Amino acid sequence: MTAEPSFLGGWDRVLSGAIGVLLGFGLAQAKEWLTRRRKHAAFWHAINAELEFSGGKAASFSTENVEAPLYRLPKSSYESCYPQLLADGALTRAESTALMAFFNEIETLNRGLDLATNASDADKRREEYRRNRVKAKRVASGGPLYDAAAPLPHTSNDVSRPTNARKVER
Repeated sequence: MTAEPSFLGGWDRVLSGAIGVLLGFGLAQAKEWLTRRRKHAAFWHAINAELEFSGGKAASFSTENVEAPLYRLPKSSYESCYPQLLADGALTRAESTALMAFFNEIETLNRGLDLATNASDADKRREEYRRNRVKAKRVASGGPLYDAAAPLPHTSNDVSRPTNARKVER
């Protein structure tokens, strides 16, 4: 029994090796892509949860008559997730602008709440309260900055990013 000669003349080993290398490379890339996609979905879920919570808290601030509440609006998910989404190129220009504008206003509102809390007299506290209500209305549910960055609901099977960022009103 002798082996039949290959019609490829010995190239069959080279081709099978090349196919194996390409298959291995393709599987590794597919795994990396799925991992990145899941990570981005988790980032979007965190940002959306923070956005919804902040929008609701801002809405309650603008309707309640508490000049210097003890709470501050969160922005930790934005601070940790946004840079990673940006670095991965996972944000459109509109999404990036909308998120930056919303969370920048959250930062200024938090500073205003600090100023109101530390105001030396009632007149200064009321002045800060009026300024803070304007800021709160912009980031409250239904406000222009909230609507521009409004979260989309995610399902457990949906690992895509929201695509509803609209032009931010300044």
